[in-house]
Amino acid sequence: RSTNECNNVISGAWATCGVDYGVKLPGLDDQLMRYQNPKEADPIMKVQEQVRVTTEVVHQAFTGLLERGEHLEVLVKKSEDLTALTKKFASDAKSLNRCCGRFF
Repeated sequence: RSTNECNNVISGAWATCGVDYGVKLPGLDDQLMRYQNPKEADPIMKVQEQVRVTTEVVHQAFTGLLERGEHLEVLVKKSEDLTALTKKFASDAKSLNRCCGRFF
């Protein structure tokens, strides 16, 4: 693309030119800047980068989900333990009330 634009601007004069001279090509600076970053210039590399970033985000989301699941398991276990202790406390309180109720 740039070569075709260069040929159009110079119009074949480069073949007879024996000395370098400055030729301003419209858009050449922009294209050079764009192609400095291959991820922006090459559509396949750009898509690969997007896939890589998306994969990282998904991986982090799954890691967080697993950690929350582990925390939930701990909370469920603590809840079950608390329920068992509450039942034991209630049972012990009834036994003591029956025993001590005779004295009052």
